[in-house]
Amino acid sequence: MRCVVTQPAPGRVQICEGGGGLIAFGLPFLAAGIFVVLGTLGLVPMQAADGPPRPALLLLGVAFALIGAVIAFGRRVTTLDLAERVAVTQWRVLLPVRSWTYQLGDYRAVTIGFVRGDSDSADQYPVGLKARSGPPVVLCRPTEYAQARDCAATAARHLGLDIEDSSTDHSTHVSANEADASVQQRLRVRLDGQPSPDRPREMRSEMTDTGGGVRIVMPMPRMNALVIVGALFPGVVAMSMLAWLGFFSRSRALTPPEWIFFGVLFLGFTVVPIAHAASRWLRSRIGRTIVTVSTEGVRIEERTPFRTRTIASLAAPDILDVDYSTKESMLAAARRNAELEVRTMRDGPASSTVSSPATEGVFAVLGAFLEGKGIILKSRRGLTTFGEGLGDDEIRYLHAVVVRALAGRT
Repeated sequence: MRCVVTQPAPGRVQICEGGGGLIAFGLPFLAAGIFVVLGTLGLVPMQAADGPPRPALLLLGVAFALIGAVIAFGRRVTTLDLAERVAVTQWRVLLPVRSWTYQLGDYRAVTIGFVRGDSDSADQYPVGLKARSGPPVVLCRPTEYAQARDCAATAARHLGLDIEDSSTDHSTHVSANEADASVQQRLRVRLDGQPSPDRPREMRSEMTDTGGGVRIVMPMPRMNALVIVGALFPGVVAMSMLAWLGFFSRSRALTPPEWIFFGVLFLGFTVVPIAHAASRWLRSRIGRTIVTVSTEGVRIEERTPFRTRTIASLAAPDILDVDYSTKESMLAAARRNAELEVRTMRDGPASSTVSSPATEGVFAVLGAFLEGKGIILKSRRGLTTFGEGLGDDEIRYLHAVVVRALAGRT
């Protein structure tokens, strides 16, 4: 979702959500609806044919036109007015349709959350105002973390509120005057006098001191055996269909078109999936992720059996925070989100239902299949992750090493 932040007047900040690619998606619906309406009214010539009656066509055209107008021109605009101490949210389709007003004194922080998408929608990072009691107010729902962070920083500076970032497993709080500060500036003070972390007994990664930084070579996540089964499945289905059609039981020689058909089918459903699975298996066994961290920034490279390429290169001033995700922290975050959802729905303390034996059993089953996502770098360019599939102790240790290397405390 596209989110634009402007300052139309002193003391006022506007956050507009909508537009962008939705305009191109909605205009065809609007044009089709207008054409059907004009044709039904006789203002545009249409070829006569048996079909729905004119009233039904008219209603269909109006519905298409309204849907297209809402998609193309619908906007959700939130105005943060310091003079009136209110936040006004309007739903507009060229003109205001509906509005809601909230008192700014009832809110104590600007939040960044995370809502996982599905097959029909993208991941979202909703930015909102956290209430002292009651549900939060959503300001916008960007699909990119960098855009969400920029929107939250602008709102926090304008309102003088802290930022509460819960987009990853561990929530972080940043004051309004540090909204644009890099993690390097904040960590140098926090790490003074703290001892170096203890190295875990079992580590799959290799570390090298680069003189002012650290170089970490990590194995890539192991490929699940189900991927190999999935690669063989299309070939088995294709061969079974050919056998069922009697393709292999013919006594005569195959004609050239039949050879071409068989060759394309064998290549597309057998060779290509198996080659892709074999490449992924080889990459997971031999490939490495190389991370170089220093006070200058972080560079992440991927070394495969055939080449080495740079995945990301982030300058230290652009890195806003460093988090980590382990199996333990993922379960804790899921439990926290469930409790927050219950608290929001019931407008009170979390119910004991959240921590019931049945719920805990579900979490235990999920924990058996989870793997840590590794280290998460939050930057002005978005989220960058490395170290997926490592053990929890190793992920926590590498997180501490990366943080100290960025702060120059190696």
